[in-house]
Amino acid sequence: MFVGNLGILVFPGTLEAAGWICAMGEPLRSGRMDVTLGVPMKNLRTRKIVWKSSAAGGGMGGPALAGSLVLVGTEKGTLEAINTATGKTVWSFNAGEAIRSAPAIGDGIAVVTTMSGKVFAVGLTDGAKKWGREAGSDIKGSVCLSRGYAFVGTRAGKLLAFHVASGKLAWEENIGEPIEAMPILIDQSLVVCTVKGNLIVFQ
Repeated sequence: MFVGNLGILVFPGTLEAAGWICAMGEPLRSGRMDVTLGVPMKNLRTRKIVWKSSAAGGGMGGPALAGSLVLVGTEKGTLEAINTATGKTVWSFNAGEAIRSAPAIGDGIAVVTTMSGKVFAVGLTDGAKKWGREAGSDIKGSVCLSRGYAFVGTRAGKLLAFHVASGKLAWEENIGEPIEAMPILIDQSLVVCTVKGNLIVFQ
């Protein structure tokens, strides 16, 4: 059963985030960024919910921050952009099938994947589709954005790199083992983990 409610606790300061380039915010997966949301500290200390927004069909991939927006994919197949101050929906993009991965954000776009292996990029300002591609197999992990590329692994064992600007496939590598986790890029190394427990590093 999917609950379908997205509740957010906010904390002090002003949000000026470029965006989460991958699930959990950055390659170390700390789940935090050096940005804040413009609400007094007492809300975090008392754990008072400032607002709650209903995510159609439930959100399984987790939210991501993009400036004044929080983005979340839903079981219904939409990517919802919600204002961090008010909790109101700013725009909604329909991917046509369940989005169970967290969005990746950078260069003014959000990139999401669907269960059957579609990859979509949409504009952050209005949710308009920039491009859509087929990965050729199911995708369970999130996209990692870095240096103009969107990196994603598939359950067929392929690692794909798309140009963020155009969506064109830059290159692909057949790992030969299913990939269900998000790739990460640290410095000059792209790290991939397979379901068999093998770590593969590209440089």
